[in-house]
Amino acid sequence: MPPFDGLICFSQGCAVATGMLLNQFQADEARHLGYPVRFVVLICGSRPPDGKMGFVSTPGSAPIALPSIHVQGLKDSALAEQKRLSALYDNRVKMVLELDIAHHPPRRTSDVDTVAEAIHKLIDTLEPREARP
Repeated sequence: MPPFDGLICFSQGCAVATGMLLNQFQADEARHLGYPVRFVVLICGSRPPDGKMGFVSTPGSAPIALPSIHVQGLKDSALAEQKRLSALYDNRVKMVLELDIAHHPPRRTSDVDTVAEAIHKLIDTLEPREARP
């Protein structure tokens, strides 16, 4: 079934996706095979738990060198956590979109268009995938 092109997630789904990517990269075979997706879009997300009643932090676990779009809600009470999640991803292949939203996916047409345009730009930067037999 994999590989997939992209993963779009919201809120705690971002923690699950980021945890999966961190675990995948830490596995020996993953270093040779790469990530199971080519990019990720994280909307109003949080970091994965570290297994010790805390959250994964940047030292020792980052950056995740995968193209990423981080949609952050400026009216979200968890904005600081969204910024900490973003810090786990490589600045060279990361785009941060700050929208005037609370803790929900973009709803206004202008916000949806902004995110869609960013996704299109990101996809345009990806190498073509080899045809599968």
